[in-house]
Formats: sequence, structure tokens, C-alpha cells
Amino acid sequence: MNILHVVSSDRKISGVEIYLMTLGRELAARGDRVLFSTFEGRGFGDHLRREGFEVRPVRVRFKVDPIALGRLMRLCRSEQVDVIHTHLSTSSVIGTLAGRLAGVPCVSTVHGLNRKWSFLLANRIIAVSEAARANLLRQGVSESKLALVRNGVPCAALRRRALPRAEARQRLGLPQTGPVMATVATVVPAKGHACALEALGRLKNQWPDWRYLVVGDGPARPELEAAAQALGIADKVLFLGARDDVPEILSACDLFVFPSWREALPLALLEAMALGLPVAASAVGGIPEVVTPETGRLAPAQDAPALATAIREILAEPARASAMGEAGRRRAEEHFDLTRMVDGTRRVYEELCRRSGKPA
Repeated sequence: MNILHVVSSDRKISGVEIYLMTLGRELAARGDRVLFSTFEGRGFGDHLRREGFEVRPVRVRFKVDPIALGRLMRLCRSEQVDVIHTHLSTSSVIGTLAGRLAGVPCVSTVHGLNRKWSFLLANRIIAVSEAARANLLRQGVSESKLALVRNGVPCAALRRRALPRAEARQRLGLPQTGPVMATVATVVPAKGHACALEALGRLKNQWPDWRYLVVGDGPARPELEAAAQALGIADKVLFLGARDDVPEILSACDLFVFPSWREALPLALLEAMALGLPVAASAVGGIPEVVTPETGRLAPAQDAPALATAIREILAEPARASAMGEAGRRRAEEHFDLTRMVDGTRRVYEELCRRSGKPA
């Protein structure tokens, strides 16, 4: 099967980009040909090339650019594309329109709690969580058009990268005693880092040697550094920036903190659970589909006192925290492994090919 992914991502690598590269590698391993059409000048195409993918950049000036539209239609014909798979709003508008005009079936993945308008020309819409699916149903999208394919992560591969805790802490220059917590997310206000800092400010005298790792980068970092200083916890908070060794970093941790305001189904949360970490997170979007009372604690979004209570409750009893982490690892394996995601996505491709008379 020849699959063309159309994506407007910029150069930063976060959840959607990791999803695309992981899905692309798995599809190629199953014998499919995977191509990417990226937006010229955005930078993500260069990263894909370095990862070994075929990339066909298109210059797109606005959402319905007729020149870009023609280029995508010609690409579908010259590469004998069987299915177009679009991601994010602008690329979904132009990608699905090109598919309609070229006679190629299209599927759009809605990675967040988006408005429906950019995805309506798709033959099928994949929602990555029940929360994302319900959001689209509320907007009037037909249930028959929707497919629920939850995000997944390579659980076994992540665990192979894990380190012994003492070694992981030594590499990061962390104390061997005291709890270590982490958040892995782009550093923007909606990810809730400020709430986590406020919660930890309330707990700063709870343990002598605790640390909080902020893994990721973004425009809100200077404000967060100033907030940590104002809260008197700057010496406990490490801003590690964007990293490609997240499993190794999480090996040093006792707790994953995810205080986001708005999420469909975050990959970073699934990765942390696959690595056996208990979770303190916001009860928003698809997060309650993942985090159960057996695997962690939830708090209302932007509620620092409640988040502080959740963190304290988990870390108060190390044996219970360890049991939560183990339950989370099993839950990730059973419900959110990458194989399930790839299987579900490919079933959507096959259905579209059958409908259009193409061999799957």
C-alpha cells in the first residue's frame, strides 16, 4: 500500500511528530510504502529525511492554495497513492481536498480536541481518544465517519532503554535519595507547568532532597524559571530542555506529573506509564481514560492545592507508589501499546481501499 501523510508541522518535535515517525516506521516494517508531504520551509521535512523517510515538500501559502493543491494531486498520481492520511488543521484542509479531486481516499487524524471544520472532507476521521471522539460527535460529526484508534507507544522498546535508577540519577547529577518528579511536554502555558511549580512550592519542605525535572522547551520557559525563583524552589527545579533520551531520564524518577489544561491522549503520559511510573495529572480530555485510581491520582486542571495533595498522597507510601507504577505499566501494555494503534490505523486504510476498489 502506498500511503501519503500530509502534515504542516514545524521543526519542533513533540507529540504529533513522534506519532508520525513511529507510525511511519511501523507501517514501513509491515511492507507499506510511506511518503510524507510536508510544508516547504517548516523544517520537519529535514528531520524526516534524516530518519530515512521519503519526503515531498510542497509550498503552501494559505489553507486552500491552488498551486499547492495541484502539486498534491499530481503527487498522488505520479506516486500511485492509495490512501492520504492528514494531520493538523491546515494540512487536513488541503490534503483532503486534493484527495477528493484526485479520487484518492482520505483519512484525517484529530490529535486534539479540535473544531471539526478542517476535517470534514475526509472519508474517515480517526479520533485518538474517546474524549476526542465525543468532542467531534458533539459538533455533529456522524458516528459512522469516526474511528476510535487510541494513541500507542512502543512499550517494550521504551523499557529496553530504561536504566537502573542509581545510574540514571548519577548521569543527571541528581541525589540518590529523595523523590524525583518529571514533566515531559512543550513548555507552553496550556501544559500547566506553572500549576506544578505552585503545587511543589506548597510541598517544598515535605522532603529534604526532592527534584523536579522539566523536560522540553518552549516560550514559557523564562516565566517558569522566574516562578521557581519566586517560590523558593529554583535549586530543586531542573530545566533540561528538549531531549532525545526521555526513557533514560524517566528512569531516574519516582513520579510523572502531567498538569495540562487540555489534552486528547498525550504520548508522554503513555511513555511514563510504560516505564512503570505512577502519575499525578489533570483530569482533562482523554487523561482519565488512561490514569485510573490504581495507576495514579487526578486533580482538577489549574488547581495547585489539589495537585499538591495528589503528589503528596502518591509519594507518602513508596510501596503503594511502586504498585501504582507497576499497574500503570500493565495498563499501558494491555491498552496503549503501539501495535494496537498501528493495527487500528491500518484497518481504516484497508476499509477505505475496499470502498474505493483499490487492492489493500
